[in-house]
Amino acid sequence: MQIRSRRTARQPSPGGNTRRSAARVTPRPGQTAVTTFLFFGYIVLLVFEWLGLQTEMPPLKAVRFTTVLGYLLLVGVITQIGVREVLRSPQAKILIGFIVFSTASMLWAVVTLHAFNSIRPFVDYTVFFVLTATLVDRATRVKVLAWSLLLACLVLFFRNAEKLGGTTRIGGFKAGYFLGDGNDLAWGMVIALPLIGYLLLVERGLLSRLAAIAGIGICLFVVVGTGSRGGTLALGVSLLFYILYVSRRKFLGILAVGLVAAGVLLLAPGGYSDRMKTIGAYEQDSSAQTRLMMWRSAAKMAIDFPLGVGAGNFASAYGRYYSPQRNTETQVGDVVWAATRWLNAHSIYFKTLGEYGYLGLFMLLGLIAINIRDSLAARTRLLSARSPTSISPYWPALVAMSVCGFAIGGIFLGGLSYPHMFFLSGLVVANTGLVRGIALSADDRVKVEPSSERRVRGPGTVQR
Repeated sequence: MQIRSRRTARQPSPGGNTRRSAARVTPRPGQTAVTTFLFFGYIVLLVFEWLGLQTEMPPLKAVRFTTVLGYLLLVGVITQIGVREVLRSPQAKILIGFIVFSTASMLWAVVTLHAFNSIRPFVDYTVFFVLTATLVDRATRVKVLAWSLLLACLVLFFRNAEKLGGTTRIGGFKAGYFLGDGNDLAWGMVIALPLIGYLLLVERGLLSRLAAIAGIGICLFVVVGTGSRGGTLALGVSLLFYILYVSRRKFLGILAVGLVAAGVLLLAPGGYSDRMKTIGAYEQDSSAQTRLMMWRSAAKMAIDFPLGVGAGNFASAYGRYYSPQRNTETQVGDVVWAATRWLNAHSIYFKTLGEYGYLGLFMLLGLIAINIRDSLAARTRLLSARSPTSISPYWPALVAMSVCGFAIGGIFLGGLSYPHMFFLSGLVVANTGLVRGIALSADDRVKVEPSSERRVRGPGTVQR
């Protein structure tokens, strides 16, 4: 009788949960307080990165506050939560693959030092990925994360309001280094907007909803105020993604997107529409022609160097081997032609193609595709839950919308080592863990769970 009862305890519940999975999510005594402390440390790290506060505080800059904080939080996560499940995810394997690839490229890089310097950002932000995947592990923390992003965007807006909406585009925004340029700032707002929008969909208080609307409006104003064409295209595709995959009521979704478009037109400064018209007339636009020239050079690099020219080496390889000006000596006023010789790819895809070859490009595209796939799978699982869940199906769908904004904006921006890719990948892995133990009906389990994760033993019974 005793043996039989043990076997019974090990059998999965009707929702597919096992004794092992239940033990994994049950905190030890005192562990909840520690992980909560770690989570708020993570929020501090996130806000400091977005606002660039470390660079404005010399003592914190001297001790590399955000770097030290990130690794201290990692130690806490390893000892209190564990990272084995996160490291088994395909996202982690791809990100670690980029670290290995960057390190190996020192053997063939055009400039070895550039390849060496490119390793650290990948390592640091892979730590950020692990923190995101392990600490944003429940509905309450998802809301805190969304509110923190709203606060960061609000502060960014007020710190840079005088630079937005002018007829002349300027840079040097007061923000994290990955948001300091107008195009980069717009890209960041497109990524943050869906995550802030989650508050509008799930909060019930009037003031909370008004705050969420204000946050969305700020993101839109910043995208428009920077005059970023890449940001605008990323925003447009993200809104289309919202209609197709996020909104459950298509008419209301189309209406919401229409209101956003109307808001963009109302907020747009005088020169915004003229700048958007240059998208179709790219043949006459020097910026667009420069990008096309860089992209053609990236394709040539991948042919000449099958494993790429080395991490962080695009500009060096272009200036030495692919610049049409490399054999000329021209000067305009006091500016020597070399200032325009060492140019970057202005695209995460072509930068990856040039520096890592076709294998690296395949890794990047695979990471984006996996993130969208896993996000939509998590949404489907939440919609198929047998009972109400603490997390809304909107959340993973909105994370996928942010991934879409990242993917489209990345066509025109070269921030491969920015935190966006690592942050969003961490959210996707966290969401996969959030929905793993949700109880489904037998029919829904067959539809939602991959065949590799189930073994049918009998009617309505699935063993993981």
